[in-house]
Amino acid sequence: MATVTQIEQRVQDITGRDDLAARIVTAVQDALLELQRKGNHYFMEEVSERTLVVDRQDYIVPLDFKDAGAFYLLDANGGLVLPPLEQVSMEEGHEQFGKLDKGSPEKFTLYRGALWVWPPKPQLITEKLRLEYYKFLPTISGGQSNELTANWSDLVTAEATWQFYSQLPNAEKQATFWKGVTDVKYAQLERFSGLKRLKGKVVMRPRTSPRLRDTRRSRIFGGR
Repeated sequence: MATVTQIEQRVQDITGRDDLAARIVTAVQDALLELQRKGNHYFMEEVSERTLVVDRQDYIVPLDFKDAGAFYLLDANGGLVLPPLEQVSMEEGHEQFGKLDKGSPEKFTLYRGALWVWPPKPQLITEKLRLEYYKFLPTISGGQSNELTANWSDLVTAEATWQFYSQLPNAEKQATFWKGVTDVKYAQLERFSGLKRLKGKVVMRPRTSPRLRDTRRSRIFGGR
């Protein structure tokens, strides 16, 4: 299990540039963030809930929010209402729903840091939204560690090394080499994340109980 400090030391050892230790610290932090920006990985999965408020359309998204996964409506008993809510743009929402339309959420929009539901006026305070999303990990430094540094330290080291070289003059060859190493190791992370999601996926058999029945309003051609 590698810490941030240990990865910084690895980069120093690889580059032989302990005189640029401050730049290496920055490169490691940039690498940790960039690896999360580049994709949605298994260790970034999170779940949160929002209680619906009568006639309220917009809700706060989690502070660590990065990207949407599947958003569901939860009924009064906490059961998932299938299928998950469809994501639409703000323009599409306005086209498909009137500003006074009432009912349980069928679709959602992410706009200006907030979650908007359609139709715009929920009516049941017993219903909730279940947000399955991808989050940014908390910033770490020094002797701290997270899933990236603990189990993918070689990837973090390679990413930080190529980022360090990419900012140095006359270091194109080294930057290109370490970018290639990063690409190989990042592909391994992507494959592992894909397998993790497939292993954890639960395929639900069709049911018609009130808990799992699609309660959306019928629309010609799916409303699109």
